[in-house]
Amino acid sequence: MIRRSVVGLFVLGAIGLLASAAEAGAPGVSGVRRTVSIKVFNDSHGDGIYVVGFNRKQLESLSGIPTVQQAKKNGGVYIPTGSNKTLLVPAGQGRIAVFFAGEIPPSGPLPEPEDSVSYNLNNHAKTTAGVDNFDDTLRITIPRMMP
Repeated sequence: MIRRSVVGLFVLGAIGLLASAAEAGAPGVSGVRRTVSIKVFNDSHGDGIYVVGFNRKQLESLSGIPTVQQAKKNGGVYIPTGSNKTLLVPAGQGRIAVFFAGEIPPSGPLPEPEDSVSYNLNNHAKTTAGVDNFDDTLRITIPRMMP
């Protein structure tokens, strides 16, 4: 009986360690947890998009422009036209940037985003965002954040 309890506690501890490691943020910002869910809808015409979010602390700690590798490690997602995906971002204040997927290089710094939007969300919050075409560029909005 005691052995089962000890093994059960050990398994729960191991799961907790694995879960915290899976939620780590961008390189250079250890311990950043992505606990906010933003369901992003790609309502643009013709092109897939790439969306990534960084919180304020991550942006301050990054030296210069974030790289493609940092964006991927921080949960950046490709969303085909007419689809939606959930983007996990760190709680608090931050920015979500949107790019045309065809403009993302295989490596190196990210290009200038087509658009970005600020967010300020509490831990475990859930919201939605939409991406549309506007004058040959992309526009991202989070209705919950609009005044």
